[in-house]
Amino acid sequence: MYNRHILFSKDWRTIMDTRIQKLAKLLVEYSCEVKPGEKVLGNYEGESTRPLVRQIIKEIYRVGGVPFA
Repeated sequence: MYNRHILFSKDWRTIMDTRIQKLAKLLVEYSCEVKPGEKVLGNYEGESTRPLVRQIIKEIYRVGGVPFA
Protein backbone atom coordinates (compact mmCIF):
# COMPACT_ATOMS: atom_id res chain seq x y z
CA MET A 1 0.00 0.00 0.00
CA TYR A 2 1.22 3.51 -0.72
CA ASN A 3 0.89 6.72 1.23
CA ARG A 4 -1.24 9.20 -0.74
CA HIS A 5 -0.03 12.16 1.27
CA ILE A 6 3.59 11.57 0.27
CA LEU A 7 2.69 11.16 -3.40
CA PHE A 8 0.60 14.32 -3.30
CA SER A 9 3.39 16.24 -1.58
CA LYS A 10 5.92 15.24 -4.23
CA ASP A 11 3.57 16.23 -7.04
CA TRP A 12 2.72 19.53 -5.33
CA ARG A 13 6.39 20.46 -4.95
CA THR A 14 7.01 19.71 -8.63
CA ILE A 15 4.14 21.96 -9.66
CA MET A 16 5.31 24.74 -7.35
CA ASP A 17 8.90 24.40 -8.57
CA THR A 18 7.70 25.00 -12.12
CA ARG A 19 5.77 28.09 -11.02
CA ILE A 20 8.71 29.37 -9.03
CA GLN A 21 11.05 28.86 -11.99
CA LYS A 22 8.71 30.77 -14.30
CA LEU A 23 8.26 33.61 -11.82
CA ALA A 24 12.00 33.91 -11.15
CA LYS A 25 12.75 34.02 -14.87
CA LEU A 26 10.09 36.69 -15.40
CA LEU A 27 11.41 38.81 -12.51
CA VAL A 28 15.03 38.60 -13.65
CA GLU A 29 14.60 38.93 -17.41
CA TYR A 30 11.56 41.20 -17.72
CA SER A 31 10.89 43.09 -14.51
CA CYS A 32 14.50 43.80 -13.51
CA GLU A 33 16.12 43.34 -16.95
CA VAL A 34 19.34 42.01 -15.40
CA LYS A 35 22.29 42.37 -17.78
CA PRO A 36 25.64 40.49 -17.81
CA GLY A 37 28.02 41.84 -15.18
CA GLU A 38 25.29 43.74 -13.36
CA LYS A 39 25.27 43.45 -9.55
CA VAL A 40 21.90 42.60 -8.03
CA LEU A 41 21.14 43.05 -4.33
CA GLY A 42 18.61 40.62 -2.94
CA ASN A 43 16.77 40.95 0.35
CA TYR A 44 14.10 38.62 1.69
CA GLU A 45 12.20 37.85 4.87
CA GLY A 46 10.90 34.54 6.12
CA GLU A 47 11.53 30.91 5.33
CA SER A 48 8.58 30.64 2.96
CA THR A 49 10.32 32.87 0.40
CA ARG A 50 13.54 30.85 0.33
CA PRO A 51 12.68 28.64 -2.70
CA LEU A 52 11.84 31.70 -4.81
CA VAL A 53 14.96 33.55 -3.68
CA ARG A 54 17.16 30.56 -4.53
CA GLN A 55 15.65 30.34 -8.00
CA ILE A 56 16.04 34.08 -8.55
CA ILE A 57 19.73 33.79 -7.67
CA LYS A 58 20.11 30.92 -10.16
CA GLU A 59 18.42 33.03 -12.84
CA ILE A 60 20.67 36.01 -12.11
CA TYR A 61 23.74 33.80 -12.58
CA ARG A 62 22.21 32.32 -15.74
CA VAL A 63 21.88 35.72 -17.41
CA GLY A 64 25.39 36.73 -16.31
CA GLY A 65 24.48 38.93 -13.36
CA VAL A 66 26.20 38.92 -9.97
CA PRO A 67 23.90 38.43 -6.98
CA PHE A 68 25.06 39.64 -3.58
CA ALA A 69 23.62 40.24 -0.14
